[in-house]
Amino acid sequence: MPNVYSLPYNPLRVTSFFGFRNIDIPGATKMHYGLDLGADKAIYKSSIDGGDVLAVADGIICNSYFNISRGWVIILDHGEGFKSLYQHLNKQGLIKGVNVCAGQPIGRMGATGVGSGLHLHLEFIVNGVRIDPLPYLLKVKKMDKIYEKINDVPDWYNKPVALMIELGGITPGLDGSIKISEDMCRIYTSFYKIGLLDALKSVRG
Repeated sequence: MPNVYSLPYNPLRVTSFFGFRNIDIPGATKMHYGLDLGADKAIYKSSIDGGDVLAVADGIICNSYFNISRGWVIILDHGEGFKSLYQHLNKQGLIKGVNVCAGQPIGRMGATGVGSGLHLHLEFIVNGVRIDPLPYLLKVKKMDKIYEKINDVPDWYNKPVALMIELGGITPGLDGSIKISEDMCRIYTSFYKIGLLDALKSVRG
């Protein structure tokens, strides 16, 4: 499954979901194989520039091109069969072959190609099959809340707990619950004294 560590755009405002849709835009498909994200109207500079688009995970840019329907496109290869695609960028972003880190700007939201104006179309592709990105992006939102809680504990705890989250020992459920593996429960015996376990359990969506 995809490991996603950053939102591609913040705030996360979905304007068109993954799946079938009724749409009257010439050239647009009825089956929407991605997720459309709207611009933050408080910060975007113009109707053709919505600000930075960010890499959702570490990877290498395997394609950067223009298409009459998609506009300016960037595709990131994250390894293990997972790729992410970002389209309708306002101009060409980073070029093919560039290594990027999660959260790094790779281009800017635009309105190129066929669409209904300023937005980002995002696709997740796993072993050649396009899947709904939204569940993975919602996990990133909840992960942010967990990291906020971690910032409240002593500095010498921050790094090991962050590592546990990245390794999957602590995972946020989409319902706002916190799931902790059995191995992590043993480690939490020492953390309980400073209230970290209670803090994590208190996180809600």
